[in-house]
Amino acid sequence: ISTANSSILIYDLNKINNENYEFEIEYNWIFEKKPNVLQWLDESKLIVGTVEGFIIIIDINDKEYYKEYKFHDNVIKSI
Repeated sequence: ISTANSSILIYDLNKINNENYEFEIEYNWIFEKKPNVLQWLDESKLIVGTVEGFIIIIDINDKEYYKEYKFHDNVIKSI
């Protein structure tokens, strides 16, 4: 089983130029489920759909906050 670390990098597209692609926020993915798609819920929360059929809501500012819901056994392809 691979235990490779994953991160979600969030960029401000208004600040990106062709030479400098620095990200604004880095969220270290701490879950065993593999993220597949994501959507903003509000200014700080993301809804993440996983390969294993889960929806995980995370707060990018409060690293301790999350909610996890099992929707089905197949990959979540869109939110």
